[in-house]
Amino acid sequence: MPFFTGRGSFWTNSTTELAAEAAAAGLNIRLRNLCNAYGYESVALIPLRTGEERLGLLQLNDPRKGLFSAGSIALWERLVEYLVAALTKSRAEESLMRSEEELRRHRDHLEELVRERTIELEERNRQLEEEISERIRAQEEKIRLEHQLIHTQKMDALGRFAGGIAHDLNNMLYPIILNLQMLAEEPSTDETRHRTLHLILGAAYRQRNLLRQILSFSRPDEQSLKPMGVSELVRETVAFIRSSLPSTIEIRLDIAAERDTIQGNATQIQQIVMNLCRNAADAIEPHTGVIEVSLANADLPRELATPQMQAGEYVLLTVKDTGTGMTPEVMSHIFDPFFTTKEVGMGSGMGLSVVHGIIKGHGGAVTVESRPGQGSVFSVYLPVTAEKPERLRLKPFSTPREGEKRRVLLVDDEGIILSSVSKVLKIMGYEVTAAPNGPEALALFSERPDAFDLVITDHTMPLMTGVELAARIAGIRPGIPVILCTGFSEAVDRERLRKTGISELLAKPADMQELQDAIERVLDRREAEDSACGEIRASAASDGPER
Repeated sequence: MPFFTGRGSFWTNSTTELAAEAAAAGLNIRLRNLCNAYGYESVALIPLRTGEERLGLLQLNDPRKGLFSAGSIALWERLVEYLVAALTKSRAEESLMRSEEELRRHRDHLEELVRERTIELEERNRQLEEEISERIRAQEEKIRLEHQLIHTQKMDALGRFAGGIAHDLNNMLYPIILNLQMLAEEPSTDETRHRTLHLILGAAYRQRNLLRQILSFSRPDEQSLKPMGVSELVRETVAFIRSSLPSTIEIRLDIAAERDTIQGNATQIQQIVMNLCRNAADAIEPHTGVIEVSLANADLPRELATPQMQAGEYVLLTVKDTGTGMTPEVMSHIFDPFFTTKEVGMGSGMGLSVVHGIIKGHGGAVTVESRPGQGSVFSVYLPVTAEKPERLRLKPFSTPREGEKRRVLLVDDEGIILSSVSKVLKIMGYEVTAAPNGPEALALFSERPDAFDLVITDHTMPLMTGVELAARIAGIRPGIPVILCTGFSEAVDRERLRKTGISELLAKPADMQELQDAIERVLDRREAEDSACGEIRASAASDGPER
């Protein structure tokens, strides 16, 4: 039988009898059965307690029967009291040691915090004057940036305004170029007439290039370099600047460069000339003086060459003024971004830094000489190239081969453009159906989708834009080539063009050759695609029975 004591101990001298009694009573006492299974007959369980807390359990096992008695259990309970006292003491000592260790860590941490805070306060005190100065500089920078932002917004508005004007002028220039080319293509033995048409056409091309420069100003991007002559560009730019300066400022121009071809970008070279001349004009007070612009060739000896400037022949552009001049201190900063000696609102401080960046991008260099009261001289060195610049040529136009007369749907809301381009297309051998707006063109196409090989449409039109028209046409007949003509493509997303089925973007004002090249490109691509699709279908048909 099991026995229990008042201190909560349990003992038995025969686990076999206890297991039998439990089984008879329908009880499943796992621990006692487990002890019996291991061969233990005498088993005692004595709890280790201190107050209400239970620390553990002392279990005594023996394979012999009748080992325990009430006296022996009482003795073990007294021994357990000593064990509990020792455990309690040990736990208390461990707790005390942990508390002391925790206290030491907190003390060390506090000392570290005090040291860090002391260092921080010392650093803050040291930086106090610098912070005050920085706040003053920040306030000055804020004011400068506000003025810069206003200037940027003005320039952005000016760019958009210039872009809008350029778009309208492109539309006017488009039929002029085409009609001049058609006149030049007419057979004539009058050499004077031919030269006159060629001169007028050349002027129209220069006007087109000027408009493209205006558009580049309104939406600046990366510009490629190509062989170009500098002399004519400098002459045209100076003429343009002369009209914008007071009549009391004289501009003298001396073009003496015999070899003036460089690898350059016309828009950026023009920007160099304009910025330097504008800077010279601003330096002339009270707006009475002389600006001398000269262009010559200069050789850089090998002993004077630098990593930035290789030895060789250069085009030397010089802009000299009779203005107020500069001190050495000012000269050391003139190419720094946003540096300006002008009054607030009179300049952004970006003109000369932009000039410096453009010249560096062209593989050249710029130097400046100046003294207070004696004016300034800016010298720009641009390396000469042996490559030849592209020149205006009136090319003969090929007509479609026999049996390949193509049908074109032409759309433009400008009557003169519609008429001029129609004539050109007919001269090239195309059948033309003209529509003055998008809805009418869509109606014509919807009635006979297969009656056209190509669609050429203006972009900016009332009622329906060219992009919208191209999307509607692609929905009716996917894959038909569409050329989009635009005089100002800032709002045209090229990724969107592809999604709407537009095959080519043609910038106005295009000439006959550019128009013909664009048409041939899209038609050739279409023929290549049709041929590839035909080969795939033929291959699939021939492979079918073998499967």
